[in-house]
Amino acid sequence: MDLKQVSLVLEAVSIAIQVAAIYFLLRSSSFRRYPLVLVFCVIQLIVTITEEYFYRVFGVASPIFGKVYWTDEVILDLLLFLMVAVVIILINRADSYENWVVMAVPFAAFHAAAYYYPARTTGPLVLHWLIVTYIIAMNYFL
Repeated sequence: MDLKQVSLVLEAVSIAIQVAAIYFLLRSSSFRRYPLVLVFCVIQLIVTITEEYFYRVFGVASPIFGKVYWTDEVILDLLLFLMVAVVIILINRADSYENWVVMAVPFAAFHAAAYYYPARTTGPLVLHWLIVTYIIAMNYFL
């Protein structure tokens, strides 16, 4: 078996494990208790399939594959950091907001990317006003 066949087998096994993880999360209703884990698993699956597609179509030396690879690595690392931050917050049950500061960095990165990267401006505008409405409603009702 050469290296290319080993790579194909490992990618197939990786995708199968990711699909199984999503299936068991949905089947056992654990996603209600751990929604961020489900989001991470789904994004990981999408990213793996996308990366594999660009690898097969354009090859590893292609600049577009490099962009896709490093973009998905940054997204997954930020999402993993966000999950760890949430776990830290849930473990340290405190009445203050000091633990929530840990979540500010990855949340700000995702939030900024939602405004910066889309080609159309309708999505960011709607997202902006939804967040403003949410903030006003939360301050009014709390």
